[in-house]
Amino acid sequence: MTDAFSSMMHSTKSTSSSKSQWFVGMKSDLDTRRAVYWSDWTDISSWKILSSSIFIFFTSITPAVTFSLYMTKSTEGNLGAMEILLSTALTGALFSIFGGQPMVILGVTGPVTILMASIYTLSQQWGLPFMPFLAWAQLWASVMHFLLASGNYCALLRYVTQFSCETFGMLIAWIYLYTGCHGIIDMLSTKNGDASAGSQSL
Repeated sequence: MTDAFSSMMHSTKSTSSSKSQWFVGMKSDLDTRRAVYWSDWTDISSWKILSSSIFIFFTSITPAVTFSLYMTKSTEGNLGAMEILLSTALTGALFSIFGGQPMVILGVTGPVTILMASIYTLSQQWGLPFMPFLAWAQLWASVMHFLLASGNYCALLRYVTQFSCETFGMLIAWIYLYTGCHGIIDMLSTKNGDASAGSQSL
């Protein structure tokens, strides 16, 4: 299995450095995954694999519950912990069965929660029902992801510098800082001017 994993990593590097061609990356992922597909399921008898799986489970469910609280508030209860856990479980099962990558850890992240809040805000401003609007947004996102994966456009990542990643990280940090400060101000602000209830909440 070690030799197969080494060849998998070598193939991934060689594919990412090649030119953009249709379905080249997807075919390479499936070919390399096929060599270790059955061992991914049979090696569960190892205590090391079992302990790692349990660790990944709890590291995935903790942010799901945490971010679901913010998502419940930002979407006024349309999305909550139940929806987040169910979608995480379904996508995790599908990726483990049909995914071409050796290990894909799916879960709710900060940018996802901000995206859901932004979609809800837009749906309210435009007078559209939230759930159908969210479904169409995710369907179009899946189409764009499929086209990017089919064209092996991940090979273009070698032209992306750390500046883009750091700029995006700074954007997320500022959004969280603004959201946190806005939440604290809301807790401390009351109609009668008494901030004791907000202070106790903090």
